[in-house]
Amino acid sequence: MSCHSQRSIQTHCPICLNIITKAIQLPCSHVLCDKCISTLKKLEHKDYILLELTGDNDSLDLTSCCPMCRYEFPLSEARHNPEYDEKIRATIGEEAFAQEVEEMRQEQTELEQHNVLVVGNVYKKIATDSRNSNKWTFFVKMLNANVEDYVKRVDILLHPTFRPSRISRTRAPFKIVRLGWGTFTIVCTVYFHDKWGMAPKRFEHRLSFSGCGSFAEYPLEFKARRDEDLGSMSGGVSQSASPQ
Repeated sequence: MSCHSQRSIQTHCPICLNIITKAIQLPCSHVLCDKCISTLKKLEHKDYILLELTGDNDSLDLTSCCPMCRYEFPLSEARHNPEYDEKIRATIGEEAFAQEVEEMRQEQTELEQHNVLVVGNVYKKIATDSRNSNKWTFFVKMLNANVEDYVKRVDILLHPTFRPSRISRTRAPFKIVRLGWGTFTIVCTVYFHDKWGMAPKRFEHRLSFSGCGSFAEYPLEFKARRDEDLGSMSGGVSQSASPQ
């Protein structure tokens, strides 16, 4: 049974206790901030992280429970309520609301400076008469930011039975979609924009046909280089350990 609508405006998230700047309203009428509802999805559904990275999460029929009343609901029904945002803004005042937004922006900036590169694949079994019944998407993404702000090119090396077996992606999304019958190790080299002063990095990813796929996270620290430093950057490729 759904909870009754709240009589007063809920200005703070009941989970993190921060001022809500983007209200996500649940079918039971409880309201959470967008960061906490995102965390809830990822904690309860490991595949949600993988599919969210590739934009396929709408295809999942996942349910969750409200952390306040335990009402079970489809995640697709947890939606942003812009009108509630405006009510919070009017209740706490423009200055306090703007300050909270600025603090969140600074927090996001810090996250982007210590970001995580994600390398992995999404998998789906398809109906076909061919033995190539495994559809997979290999991708390179950033966990907390837009990948195109950091990555300028990704070179991908596939099994030699694929034609072509060498692919280069020079713009986002950095991904490829293929059909196949077996797994193998994909090797990719990631090139970053010059302003970050970071040498290219090489990664290995073993295709996974289990569940929705798999991915590995690689923490990276990004610090913008001064213009005079860009000319002295090394062009070598650094090695990164492949996930076990």
